[in-house]
Amino acid sequence: MQDRYAALVYVRHHCANGHKNAVAMFPSIEIPTAPLTNYQQAINNKPAAHVDAKITFGEDLEKSHSQVYIKANMERSAEREQYVREQPISALCEQQIRHGNNFLPACQNATLAAGHMDKYRFQIKYENIPESVKNATYKAYALARHLGWEYHSEDLVSANNEPKKINLQVRFSPNLRSANVSIHAPKMNAKFENVRLAREVSAAVVAHPNFKPTELVSQYIFGKHYNRKYSC
Repeated sequence: MQDRYAALVYVRHHCANGHKNAVAMFPSIEIPTAPLTNYQQAINNKPAAHVDAKITFGEDLEKSHSQVYIKANMERSAEREQYVREQPISALCEQQIRHGNNFLPACQNATLAAGHMDKYRFQIKYENIPESVKNATYKAYALARHLGWEYHSEDLVSANNEPKKINLQVRFSPNLRSANVSIHAPKMNAKFENVRLAREVSAAVVAHPNFKPTELVSQYIFGKHYNRKYSC
């Protein structure tokens, strides 16, 4: 089963020079329902989430030609599934299940681990984007390049990708402790490879269909729901 959400997000800003700027976003989200108390169902499930969004900029949104279209897909990779299956806590959980125990810490944590989605793909298409948005986007990339300089490489010479389109891929390692990010823009290819992630950061950025990032970070830091001894 999947939960579907649709919404309208609208922001209007009045500038000091009298101009009015507005942004409207129309997201449509499909999020899977993942088993929470049954490890075997969770590991055999194929969690995948999908997001489609349209963002419009301008003074008059009905007449605006400044638009961004975003398609995002998140899923659990086969490598992550195999990694979870091979962990000692999963074997312990299977043993506990045979004795009728689904709710001990090992099974709770193995079931949680089975739901993490470690493979992201984003496709972004844009038309007539304001210079302010272009500048903000470049500054964000420049900051990421500065902070992640040891992981970063880029190609500004031979890149010749489709115009007005950006493809972004994020792939976490099976143990969720590092990530690879690739960016393909019209005149640039860039990579951040083997970016190391603290466990708190991993909990915040690796999506799970049943929990918000703040909940996952809280669970890790405070051990509210799961015993850290049985980590995956």
